[in-house]
Amino acid sequence: MSIIHFNFIEKIALFWKGVWPAMCLICLLAGPILYQIGGGKDALLDLQFRYKEVEKEWGYITEKFNTEESSATGSYQFNFSFPVGLETHYGTAYMVVGGYDFNLDQKVRIEYIKGNPDVARIENLKLAHNGSFTYMGIVMVMIAILYIPFRIRWLIGTLKMLENGQIVLATFDSMSKTGVIIYHEEQHELSYKYKVDSKPFFYKIKTIETSGLERTVELLHLSDDPLEVIPFSRLPGSVAQKAAVVYHKQQATVGKKSPHIG
Repeated sequence: MSIIHFNFIEKIALFWKGVWPAMCLICLLAGPILYQIGGGKDALLDLQFRYKEVEKEWGYITEKFNTEESSATGSYQFNFSFPVGLETHYGTAYMVVGGYDFNLDQKVRIEYIKGNPDVARIENLKLAHNGSFTYMGIVMVMIAILYIPFRIRWLIGTLKMLENGQIVLATFDSMSKTGVIIYHEEQHELSYKYKVDSKPFFYKIKTIETSGLERTVELLHLSDDPLEVIPFSRLPGSVAQKAAVVYHKQQATVGKKSPHIG
């Protein structure tokens, strides 16, 4: 029996509904911004100095200034030049305020990736003015990318439940202690009973909140698997309301003798 049908836009909205999907979306949007703020590609080039062979040469400071971007992150920018063989190469490095300081035309030690002098920086300084933001942005995007497949799986299962499931009303059956203490509160297992085709089934949840105990719980279950259920409380508000409307219409149609009412 079909419960609710969703068009493409509604499915997209359902996918992003909830706290964790919202955080995932924030990660996808903010991650690239932080990546650029932290220096982007330059921050990744800084990592090469940790695992690639490095050569060193003496060079000179050609410019020192605070750009609007670097001053916002509390760092100075130094431009420099250095010779490699018969060629002169140029580069840029950043220093956090309060760290190393150099004057114009000052002789400084330059380090560069062996065989690639275009990737160079002043010794003890960085290519990126705040690489930590770049790394944070990468981590945020990776977390979002890893989360999306799980959310897609949830969406497919939920849509299957909503579009091809059955609605059932489960009634409180029993409560027992689990022996687990959470935030100084004792955890309980609540058992709710429902019937499908006159056969009894139980839906169980664990909680520390027992003061406002609900006597009935509305559930959705797969037509071919009564044990596969989703409580209305775990559905996005608008979806739960639609499902509740369908349930009440269904109840009014089949009456109190419906085999799906426990």
